[in-house]
Amino acid sequence: MIEKVPVIDAAEDTRLHLADVLYSKGVLDLGGTNLSFDPEEEGNECVLEGVGSGRKVQAQFGPITDSGVVLVPDIPNQNEPWGIIGDVARLIL
Repeated sequence: MIEKVPVIDAAEDTRLHLADVLYSKGVLDLGGTNLSFDPEEEGNECVLEGVGSGRKVQAQFGPITDSGVVLVPDIPNQNEPWGIIGDVARLIL
């Protein structure tokens, strides 16, 4: 598996319409560069890692391009949305 560092310059939860927020009941729209990957190819995965909230491989995707990824985030339920900047330390594609 090749781990590449994506450059995310925009993130929006499409349910709450908040920038830089990861909400478990919403859809996350990421924009940037170097984001394209094939989740069906063996060894490829998209992982959200929280600073103190664990690590979770993502499985539900919408369109995936080099400039954007749409996904239904699979994160543990919690009362407050995750902040992309504060809580999600890495997105590994």
